[in-house]
Amino acid sequence: MASSISPDGRSDTRKFCSGWAVFLALLIAPLCVIAAISAQFAFETPWSERPVVAYVALAIVCGLSAPAMVLLFQQDPPGTRAVIGLFLVGLALRGIFFPTTPILEDDWHRYLWDGAIVAQGGNPYQFAPAEGLARDAFGALHPPTDNRALASIRALGESDPRFPERVNYPYLTTIYPPVAQSAFAVAATIAPFSLFAWRAVVAAADLITFALLSAALAAYGRPRFWALLYWLNPIVIVQSFSAAHMDVLLGPFLIGALLLSRRGASLLSGAALAGAIGVKIWPLILVPIFMRAAYKRGPRSALLFACAVLGLGAVVLLPMLADLGEGRSGLAAYTESWARNAFLFSILEGVLGVFTSDSGLIARLTVGAILTAVSICIAFRRSDAGARLPGVALALTAGLFFLSPTGYPWYAIWLIVLTPFAPTYGIASLSATLPLYALRFPNALTDGEVGPTILALQFLPPLALLLWEARKWSHR
Repeated sequence: MASSISPDGRSDTRKFCSGWAVFLALLIAPLCVIAAISAQFAFETPWSERPVVAYVALAIVCGLSAPAMVLLFQQDPPGTRAVIGLFLVGLALRGIFFPTTPILEDDWHRYLWDGAIVAQGGNPYQFAPAEGLARDAFGALHPPTDNRALASIRALGESDPRFPERVNYPYLTTIYPPVAQSAFAVAATIAPFSLFAWRAVVAAADLITFALLSAALAAYGRPRFWALLYWLNPIVIVQSFSAAHMDVLLGPFLIGALLLSRRGASLLSGAALAGAIGVKIWPLILVPIFMRAAYKRGPRSALLFACAVLGLGAVVLLPMLADLGEGRSGLAAYTESWARNAFLFSILEGVLGVFTSDSGLIARLTVGAILTAVSICIAFRRSDAGARLPGVALALTAGLFFLSPTGYPWYAIWLIVLTPFAPTYGIASLSATLPLYALRFPNALTDGEVGPTILALQFLPPLALLLWEARKWSHR
């Protein structure tokens, strides 16, 4: 590992080593404690006995390692041996969460339920999990049914009483697109209703993302070691392996699309971006800037990209959109009215509420229109779209994250996977502020009531820092 050398040859080296020691302590110690206390968050444990405040404090301390890592990498880049060592640290930190209880989050119940349905040939967009229960909402047994699909769902529910009983929002169908459903089904094929199997699928996607990120950084002329910003980020580790969220599934497709675009493989780049859309619908806003990058290589490349991303994207989303009009559609409920932990969106909604009674819908349409217009504007105006594609994708994704009506901590993974292309303290600092989200669960400090102050603390400092950094870049 390289280090700064002062005239005496020692003081700068000691300072450098001390910096890395502090970083590793901030990262490793809190994560180990979080893993150790996870058993206290079991489903059966009363809320009064769950150490929510302690978890938040540990996560905040751990989150400080992210901006520290940006600083250390900028001051003195790590050598090959150090990169290997840090990779192994990240691998070990993921491993310690495999046998642990998920902390505060229960989305994984939905993943395992959906995966079991898909693995047996069912359609998770057709029936809500509650329809797999033996009894209805009033406790009466469901009458026999001639509908084979429904009977299959109910038989699946009887095979493991925890599912679908613990699925959140059980009276709504799934919101997860078909490519994500394929990953859920892989876990179910390995072992039905197994959290360990699901974490193994997450780990595979995570490793592929790191490998592709390393290759993409080199393709765009950046040192490969910056991929560690993703690999060692505590939000990625905690939200993917402790909470078992599925957002890392986006990484292989999104980074793969960037890498293939840089290599001039427009058709494959479009297919990869369609895969990203099949995991999370929002990468649709990136289509114009990818199209611009493809057009730089000629109209034929742009046409190939468009055919791949739009054609495959439509095919991928069709099963999900077919049941969109149903009253129990989870996607319809999410897009029309879902709002949680939103900062700028809440402000926009409040302002619009002065003029209209349907401020939530108008705010959603406004955000969508702004992001689409910005993406198209950049696509038409940037002459260096190919070289700047990852940075522009990061900027658009940051806009989506900060304007979104749902500011979940695990959504920050969308930003973190792109940050190695343009390291910022603003995005890194989200790792230290977003853990405050967990204070909305019952706890001794806030009693589960999160006011505007805690909301602002999560988003305002990182946003202000990010805007300050963007202003500096604009003057370069």
